[in-house]
Amino acid sequence: MKVVLLEDVKNVGGRHEVKEVSDGFALNFLIPQGKARFADEKTVSDLESKQKAAEADKKERVEETLKKLEALKKTGLTISAKANEEGHLFAKLDSHVVAEVLEKEYSTRLDSRDILLEPIKEVEEHTIAINVGEKKVEVALQVKAEK
Repeated sequence: MKVVLLEDVKNVGGRHEVKEVSDGFALNFLIPQGKARFADEKTVSDLESKQKAAEADKKERVEETLKKLEALKKTGLTISAKANEEGHLFAKLDSHVVAEVLEKEYSTRLDSRDILLEPIKEVEEHTIAINVGEKKVEVALQVKAEK
């Protein structure tokens, strides 16, 4: 029996996948627990339209983020952090901090795993790489000592 999975089911498949399962498994477990639905024409066409809309939305968000990062590439990113007289930071700056600054100051939401940098421990200029979709954007990051 063909079913559309409504959520991830271990050893069966992921959400929104059409899978062939045994009749008993579908009728006794998946469908009663709300984990799947019969894969009739309407359900499959609804699923395909939702997937196309989600892909278009994702593509639009990626393009918008790329535009913001290209603008940021020209101006650079500046972060202030506490440091001693020699320029050593008291707390390292990592991708999580950069992601927070991008979200707060530039309204650009990124996953910290998409920001590629080694933890920064010095006050100086760095170049960070940011993965957006299948593109990589390099941005100058200026780390300054807080006053």
